[in-house]
Amino acid sequence: MGRLSPPGAPGTSLALLRYHWSSSVRLSWRLLTPILVLVSCLLLVQADQLPSYGDRLVERSWSVRILLVLVLAAAVPVVTPRLRRGYGGWMNQLPVRQVVQRRLQTLAGALALLPIAALILFLFAAGQPTLGEFGVFIVGLLLALVGVGQRIPPLAPGRELVTTLVGWGSAVVALTPDGTALAVAALLLLIADRSAGVPITMRSRAPRWSLPRLSDWARTTRAAAPSLSGALAVGGFPLLAGFAFLTNNDLEITGRQLGSVLAGGFSVAVVVATLAEALRRYRPPWPWLRSLPVSSYRRVAVDAAWLLLWCLPTLVVSYRLERVAVVPVAALALAASAFGAMAVRCRPGQFFGSSGEVLLWNGLLTAFSALLPGPGTLFALLLTPLFLAAGAARERRFAVGIWRPSQHHSVGDSLDVVS
Repeated sequence: MGRLSPPGAPGTSLALLRYHWSSSVRLSWRLLTPILVLVSCLLLVQADQLPSYGDRLVERSWSVRILLVLVLAAAVPVVTPRLRRGYGGWMNQLPVRQVVQRRLQTLAGALALLPIAALILFLFAAGQPTLGEFGVFIVGLLLALVGVGQRIPPLAPGRELVTTLVGWGSAVVALTPDGTALAVAALLLLIADRSAGVPITMRSRAPRWSLPRLSDWARTTRAAAPSLSGALAVGGFPLLAGFAFLTNNDLEITGRQLGSVLAGGFSVAVVVATLAEALRRYRPPWPWLRSLPVSSYRRVAVDAAWLLLWCLPTLVVSYRLERVAVVPVAALALAASAFGAMAVRCRPGQFFGSSGEVLLWNGLLTAFSALLPGPGTLFALLLTPLFLAAGAARERRFAVGIWRPSQHHSVGDSLDVVS
């Protein structure tokens, strides 16, 4: 890579390297937990199948190599946002060449994917390869990590596509059983590095997609806690009615599916309506939250995910009633949760309130999905992102006024989000 820093700034690149190293180690620990859970499940459930998996990895056909690269590439979006952070500001001010920053970021991404590489090595060792095969596979896997990591730095649109394809191609070639292919993979990596060029400057903005924090759900649960047991209890009545209907009537599969979808859909609507009304009363939307570096869309999505969490018991019971009905009911749960998060942000003094709005529209959607399960499921899935966007638009329309504590309940005080 040549000299890492320009004259006058010794040690800056080494400090940046340590920064990327610490970031990749933290990301590796995050990926390590699900990998350990997956390994434990494999040992408990399919321990007798591990040698066959290892044999396939030892042979490494084209399909197996492409599958391994796709598995590694699927983890890249998990580590990319964390490693790209800083390109919109302080990284641009460092006395380090941008090409060097891009290479360090690629290496950090490869290090962050090491837990997945360890799982692949574990399965490869189950095939009892020779020492030479094991060494060639380790070197090829490391080159594959670097090839997949070419996608992590922010590049220009045209360069990004070319660099990604060449990097993935080098990863596929690096996993070839023949050791001579490693030189070809290294050449392809050099081509990918040359085609990447200088990373572009990213504009800092609030993340649109991110996992909800436990503190977000803790505040929401605390606000709606008095209504949780009642919501689940009332939501069980449609399921009991559906169970009685299916038990006391000799129906064909279409009739059983219709009854199960109706029972599950109305149960979801009742649960979401009750909890949405509780959130509207005890944790009302606070317009001043828009001053925080979190988008309105994300706040709506967090509420929708929380509502969907309490629909899981209904999905389990619907699966027990009729297995073919669980997919339409799951689609209805997604749409109802998104609609409930939107209904929480209804206008003050609205006649129906949040609960009436949810019961009306989701009841109609449930009836449509019960009569036409296929189109109804697709329609519910298409409406889900539209409901989330409409909820974010509703929140942005709230006028920011004077903070009056008497208008809010202490059990779910929205002011707590900034404490």
